[in-house]
Amino acid sequence: MFGTPARVGLERTGLPADLCHLLQEEDNLEDALQGLVPSDRSDDSSEEDDVTPQSPSALLAVRHEAIASERAAAKAGLVQQAKRMKRDSDAKFPPPDLGTKSRRLKQLYARSQFTVSAEKFIDKCDVPDKTIPLRSAAIQHSVEAGGHGQGFQRCNCTMACTTNACSCRQKGVLCNSKCHHTSSCANK
Repeated sequence: MFGTPARVGLERTGLPADLCHLLQEEDNLEDALQGLVPSDRSDDSSEEDDVTPQSPSALLAVRHEAIASERAAAKAGLVQQAKRMKRDSDAKFPPPDLGTKSRRLKQLYARSQFTVSAEKFIDKCDVPDKTIPLRSAAIQHSVEAGGHGQGFQRCNCTMACTTNACSCRQKGVLCNSKCHHTSSCANK
């Protein structure tokens, strides 16, 4: 893996490489494991400190414990680094609070979904604490601007739209194709 051949078989057990190449049968392996004694013992150390296991299974257990402690330390380091990155990111880019004059937008948005404007349109204190979905806010804004939720105004007149009974004529807007389909209209 990554430019080196995969280690399979006896090479993964931790036995010295020269010993692995000499083993041909299972009996040779058992003899080698019985004769394997750690040689890093110091003579001047106290008896309490010199608790090196003698059996291969004990050596493997010690190795597994060391690996587990290294993994735990690496995980703790990664968690600490992630917390630091999150703290720095939140300090540099505080979570946005988007809203309209009537309500705050309900959903959270990623920074790639909106652009921060240099202009300040409304103050944060002018926006009430009630929330509203984006689609409802868009419909509400369209209705406030004189539309019916889709940005279209329609009158549904059955006559020729010659009087102020026509809501389009009353607002000074020309009738469109959404108003009435087939009847003739004087307000086009």
